[in-house]
Amino acid sequence: MNKLYGVLLLSIISLSFGFIDLVSAITPSLSLSTGTGDNVTVNVTGDPNSSVLLGYTKTGEGLQLPILGNTNSTGYFSSTISSGSYGISSGSSVYVRVNGQQSSTVSWPSVSTSQGSLVLSSTGVVLAVGQSSIVTANNNSLYLSNNSNSQVANVNISGSQITITGNTNGTTTATVCAQGGSSCSSIYVTVQNTGTQSLSFSQSNITISSGQTVPVTISGGTGLYMISNNPNSNIVQASLSGSILNLSTTSTSGTSSITICSTNMAACGIVNVTVGATSSASLSFSQNSPALSLGQTTSVVLSGGGSNSYYVSSNSNNNAIQTTLSSNILTLHGLSSGSSIITVCSSVNSCNTLTATVNYVSTGGSISLSQNSLSLTVGQTVSITVSGGDAPYNLPSNGGSTFTAVLNGNILNITGNSSGSSTIPVCSSGGGCINLSVSVSGTGSLQPVLSKNSISLEKGQSGTVSITNTGSFYVSNNSNQNIASVSVSGNTITISALNGGTSSANICQSGGQCTVLSVTVTNPSSTGNITVKSTSFLSFSDRDPIVGVGKTGKVAISGGSGTYSIVYNSNPSTANMSISGNDLNLNGLVAGTSVVVICSSSGNACGAVSVTVGAATTVVDSVKINPSSVSLKIGKASIAILSGGNGSYSLGNYDKGLVIATAVRNSLLIIGRGVGTANIPVCSGGKCSNLSVAVSGNPSPSVSVNKYLFKSTMSYGDSGNEVEELQKRLSSEGFYKSTITGKFDSTTLSAVRSYQSSKGIRQTGNVGEETMKALNN
Repeated sequence: MNKLYGVLLLSIISLSFGFIDLVSAITPSLSLSTGTGDNVTVNVTGDPNSSVLLGYTKTGEGLQLPILGNTNSTGYFSSTISSGSYGISSGSSVYVRVNGQQSSTVSWPSVSTSQGSLVLSSTGVVLAVGQSSIVTANNNSLYLSNNSNSQVANVNISGSQITITGNTNGTTTATVCAQGGSSCSSIYVTVQNTGTQSLSFSQSNITISSGQTVPVTISGGTGLYMISNNPNSNIVQASLSGSILNLSTTSTSGTSSITICSTNMAACGIVNVTVGATSSASLSFSQNSPALSLGQTTSVVLSGGGSNSYYVSSNSNNNAIQTTLSSNILTLHGLSSGSSIITVCSSVNSCNTLTATVNYVSTGGSISLSQNSLSLTVGQTVSITVSGGDAPYNLPSNGGSTFTAVLNGNILNITGNSSGSSTIPVCSSGGGCINLSVSVSGTGSLQPVLSKNSISLEKGQSGTVSITNTGSFYVSNNSNQNIASVSVSGNTITISALNGGTSSANICQSGGQCTVLSVTVTNPSSTGNITVKSTSFLSFSDRDPIVGVGKTGKVAISGGSGTYSIVYNSNPSTANMSISGNDLNLNGLVAGTSVVVICSSSGNACGAVSVTVGAATTVVDSVKINPSSVSLKIGKASIAILSGGNGSYSLGNYDKGLVIATAVRNSLLIIGRGVGTANIPVCSGGKCSNLSVAVSGNPSPSVSVNKYLFKSTMSYGDSGNEVEELQKRLSSEGFYKSTITGKFDSTTLSAVRSYQSSKGIRQTGNVGEETMKALNN
């Protein structure tokens, strides 16, 4: 099995990259320097006369690997490129690949307005399809240098005004420059579908000072968030912890417009941050120690603090006091007996605290609900009955972005808006409140649920994905129509592979939310035949790791010699992957699977890991085999690509005298043994399809299976060519993990014992007649 797995591994590398000389290739180096406008100079050293590929992640499109050019005869390459033209954001991690070898990652330098005099009112815009927004510049003579994805948004300039209009769901970067000068600035544009809710923030216009950290609470969307763009990450540092965006700075001036999106890119919003000095002006309250009864609401007027923009920094007892802030009015709602220390700050970091106390005063007794906790889906409405206390009843809030609450008499109607959890108090007019806990999941009818969130096809192949909920659906955006065409008919999505690469299609419900389908297309090899050779294998702590969307994981690597690198990733949009020392680091992006090939720098060992992100699919498609029939000669091998089913494949009964077949991941390896025809059933999720195989003739010498035949017994202390071939064989099957020496030492003895154990042979450690027979089979 290990041998066949190694064959498949080599074929994946061969089909995807052609010949890779891991032994002779050197690790390239990469350095970057800024130029005028958004230009950056890329300097590379590596193997001479080799292609230079630039690797980076483009938001909404996944991994990009454009060819910049070729190194010269001394191995040097230099080129100046536009950040906006390539869609590379400041602070993004980039690397180069030369002759199959990857450099260390470096951060793309800032090309913000700090390099010139052109200043924009905003460097980030979030729009709905058909909506327009105006960005104002401090210059009346402007021109559009680049619009990285003009299908997403139109950009028009009139004097100092830049008008941006959303065309279709997606992202683009618009680079604007001053006429007759080198001053440029970029605007990161996100376009959402009409009717999609934008994310909400506890504060969206913030001033922070050096050394300060400000938390911002995010709500709306799926409840899982990511930083889509931070154009000035060198000025404002941003990090996410759940639904909390933490902002900090060590600078004394500057700005950044930070775009935050839910992980499915269906809802986005912008937080504008200005770096400035902390105000010395004091913040005052109209009352410093407010007291209220259970169910009562009172207001506190804020003033001073060097600003008229405020936010609640902390509330020590959310169970006793609920706070809402509108302009300079802080509203307090008494929920339960107790007290709370509440800290309020101005946008220029002048803060003050007040202590609020809630006393239980009720004329009608306690109130109760028909249920105290509630779970529902997006778009669903559930009714709760209120009783006890004194009518009429009231709600201190209407629920917020997660759900909407409407009270009619003693009937409380809750409607799910977006994924998340929250608590709402229901109060009696005579005093007394009770909390209702509400949890909303995002699997309601407003958001499409796909049978699988990613699909891999070969060029020329077609596939389908089912939409499992009801409604009317459409494709709002296809990030790369040259890679694949995507269409929807009823509840079926049809994908036709056009060219090798990746694309992301946004599938939306009319009047509802959207989800993303990731498409990977590979170019088929000119021949399905491969030469069967032996190789050494890397070992992994987990060959089939599973991580959740927005979660991280780690796989330990061992074996081989030297450092490790990723040489192939079948589906980069599923997960971000990197290697740190002996660990493969995983970061789940969207539900799907990806096969990752890792090799040691010495080239003597490789291995593959199948990474799964998210839950398994619930709808099983029929098994598809490409090609559906194979012709080969005795001793030759061929590979068929499997798709459909539940992603796990098994083989039914077939004539093993004619062929040997093994299903590994989504590939089927077939080796001819005898002349004739055979049908191989391939099954998955209770569904099966047949592969027709025709075997004829003898193989030509150039493609015959090379296998050393052992002629003599061996034991501890022996040396020579026979021992060297033994070490190579045991290494290829994962038993011998040391240097090939041709000497039968203690390491070889231990490897032979492990091999004998796997074959059910008495573990002597010496190669006798029975062991030699097993090696020659």
